[in-house]
Order: sequence, then structure tokens, then C-alpha cells
Amino acid sequence: MEQAQTDTVDGEIVLDDGVVGVLGPVLPNADHHRIVELKEAAGSLPAGSLVIDARWVDGVLVAIDSQGRLRVHDGSERVLDEQVAPPLAVRGTRVAYVRGEMPTYEVAWVDVRSGAATALTEGHAPAWNPAIGPDGDVVFVSGRDGTPRLYRVVEGGDTQPLDVQTNAFPSALVAPVWDGRNLMFRDESGVSHLLEVGR
Repeated sequence: MEQAQTDTVDGEIVLDDGVVGVLGPVLPNADHHRIVELKEAAGSLPAGSLVIDARWVDGVLVAIDSQGRLRVHDGSERVLDEQVAPPLAVRGTRVAYVRGEMPTYEVAWVDVRSGAATALTEGHAPAWNPAIGPDGDVVFVSGRDGTPRLYRVVEGGDTQPLDVQTNAFPSALVAPVWDGRNLMFRDESGVSHLLEVGR
């Protein structure tokens, strides 16, 4: 199972292998997201860069900058999407995330090779913390009915509620990981959970 990124280790924030920073400054007129100041260069991002989240995807660094833009940092500095919120979930060449403004977040993903961003949900806001399964399905949390519930969207767009009884939901700044059967995640207090989701 692909591991989720860690949060804080000895005062440093580890976003992914070799992508380490410290809690950055609170930016004027910024939203509530944590800003991370990189301690060392990563990809084409120099040390001192400010990011909200960053992950290696198919050998290139993809990051949400301090303005909420999802960018590839491979020398081209392409913008893949805008109004993006963490965490970034990665599988293969795809990155899943939420976009929009709270409380209207919906789930989207982008293929880093093609650069094509695709909305995966509509009418599920607020949605958060997606995880990509090995078959391309995406599990996410939606509060559209007033309480959190897990859903799965299969490639092609069919969205189904999951029949899972739980009081714990992914809600940390660490992306959940889904192996197609089990969902590994942290709740907002940082407690780790392993939940059998099934297919």
C-alpha cells in the first residue's frame, strides 16, 4: 500500500520524500491552509518556496502554491488547476484533490502527463480528502447531507455512497490511502484509522 505523507517530524513538516519544510508565515488575505516553507530545493522549487502541499508524481514535483494553484515543477512550471485545496492524493500519474471554495469543494483529478484536469463530482459539496484506488476509483468524504459519509466515484463518473458504518473520517492534512479494499487515514486529531471499505 502506498504510504501517506507524514505531518510533522522533529518540528519539520515532511510532505513527501525529500520535500521538507517548516511552518511558513501567515500570509495577508490568505485562507486557512497551512503554509510550508521549503528548507531545501525540491524539483525546480528553490529553498524558501512557500507551498500548501507538494508530492512527487511520476518523477516530477507537483505542488499547491500559496495562492491555491496546482503546479508542476519540472522546469516548465505549468499550472494544472486553480482553487485547489489539500491534501494531494497520488497514484501513478494522477493526483486527486478538492477544488473550489469552502464550503463548495468538489473532487477533481489531473493526469500529470497530459495536464488534463477533470471534475469527478458535482453536487457533493462539501467534499474532502480523496484517495485513489488501484483501479482508478476514488473514495472521498462528502457532507452534502449534513453529516460526513464516504462515497466512491468510479472512472466514468458513477458516484455511489459506501455502506460503511463509522464515526471516523479522513480529515487531516495527510492524504488518505486506499488499496481498493482498505482505507488508511488520519482524523483531524491525528489518530490513524484502517477502515475496510470493500469494492
